[in-house]
Amino acid sequence: MERVKNQSDKNINKEKTPISIIRVTVGASIGVCVLVLLWLFVYYTGIFDVSPSGFEVNMRGSGMEIVSYTGEEKNLKIPKTINGHKVVYIGEKAFYKNDTVEKLVLPSTVKEVGKQAFADTKSLKEIEFSSKYTQFGEGAFENSSVVKAKLPTRLQKISDCMFKNCKSVTNVSFPDDLKSIGDEAFSGCSSLKSMTIGDEVLKIGKDAFANEQTGFTLNSIIGSETENYARDNGIEYVPCNSYYEAYTKYSLHYGKNSLNTQQVSEGRRGILSFFPSATGYYRITLEGKGVSFFVTDAIKDNQVCPSIKGDESDFIGYYQQGKEYFFPVRSDGFVNYEVNVAKTDKDIASMYKKGENLLKGKGKCSLDSGSSLYKNHSTNSENVAQVNSDIMLTKVLDYYIEDSKHIWYQINANVGGAGKQDLWFRSK
Repeated sequence: MERVKNQSDKNINKEKTPISIIRVTVGASIGVCVLVLLWLFVYYTGIFDVSPSGFEVNMRGSGMEIVSYTGEEKNLKIPKTINGHKVVYIGEKAFYKNDTVEKLVLPSTVKEVGKQAFADTKSLKEIEFSSKYTQFGEGAFENSSVVKAKLPTRLQKISDCMFKNCKSVTNVSFPDDLKSIGDEAFSGCSSLKSMTIGDEVLKIGKDAFANEQTGFTLNSIIGSETENYARDNGIEYVPCNSYYEAYTKYSLHYGKNSLNTQQVSEGRRGILSFFPSATGYYRITLEGKGVSFFVTDAIKDNQVCPSIKGDESDFIGYYQQGKEYFFPVRSDGFVNYEVNVAKTDKDIASMYKKGENLLKGKGKCSLDSGSSLYKNHSTNSENVAQVNSDIMLTKVLDYYIEDSKHIWYQINANVGGAGKQDLWFRSK
């Protein structure tokens, strides 16, 4: 009887065993699912802080904002995502008065930096942005110890007071797309020796560069807003070529003398620097084979007269005393050239205008009977023929300004049996 009972118990146990395993398995699965769902909820909502050590963060729209950092990292690289959300904002005063971080690298996801986000950071020496577009609040780095900063490559505006009183900063990369520099942006940056600014910058704010060290220079392409700002604020200006390399400067003197003879390196460009001794019109001529200079491109806000058929070696302009003017020079080889600067008067301007109009067939000039025709534009040239009747010209081949009273014109004239020739006459 007992034997039958034992066998019955075994059968009952066999029936119970599969049910217990199923219950345990299902219960464990449900528990895992609950934990996973809870983790996902925490991770994606950001209700609980599971961010990297030392960061305090907030959700802002669909992006993450760094509110503050209290960690101990000296070389800090901010991650692209925290709690599954992109790090888009560096909040106002997020790193304010931080004395731990020495180098900071920000991810490409950062689009906005708040006011004084890195202000008064006494240890921060270097900061690097991987982003292309980022907006900066006022005083983002004010009073910091930053030495160099690599700004976003497509940055368009440097905010007011952005680097104000950063006494250690020596190097700031200016993006090509930069359009404006705010008020006091670099005021008090006493370690700055020079700043090179692209010609895309159209606005420089009040005292953007103030209280820099003696000898501080602003560098840019001639005619840029940077040049205007430098001149208006008594800052030394250094002209650059299109690659923003500073020109080699050569002083140009009034009057023809040996000091105006220079040498230009092959394929290189130098620049002539001219300080007028008095306000007025000056004629500048260049002598030398294989060398040319670009006066028309160099002068801004001047009454410029066109030179002979666009000849870049003969030029007249109006220059003001106390201003510095630059004339870029380029050579095809190692050659010497000579520049002659001579004073002239206002009447020359009207002569050039008349000559240009006749060259384009838009003017009139009388060739009087008895006028001599010369081989070249000089009375010392060969006298080929004389005009036997009055002629009204509406177009010429060329012209040459001799002085404030005389202008030479070149025409194609039929001279007896010699046929047509290109000859010159002196207009009265």
